[in-house]
Amino acid sequence: MFFFSWKTNAKVKFTMTGHSPHSSISVAISVVLLLFVLFYVLSVCKCVLQHCHQVTTQLQLTNISYKERNNRRNEKAVEETNSKEKVREENKKLRDSELQYKA
Repeated sequence: MFFFSWKTNAKVKFTMTGHSPHSSISVAISVVLLLFVLFYVLSVCKCVLQHCHQVTTQLQLTNISYKERNNRRNEKAVEETNSKEKVREENKKLRDSELQYKA
């Protein structure tokens, strides 16, 4: 008799809490759907991060190439300045030698 009354109380308690035998299936389905959504969100985040990394790397390479190009321009400008100074010095020497020759 105690067993039956316990079962009856359990059923009453079971129905009083609002749980049904199908609630565990719906919870499992909800968990599976939540996992799929989380997987999708993480996949999208991963793709976005990879794209950002790729763009950043490309920008860094572009920046490096601009720096190298500017360095080359600066080196050429320095070489041109040095060559102009050499030409000026040579011209000055020639003028000095002509003045000495005339004198």
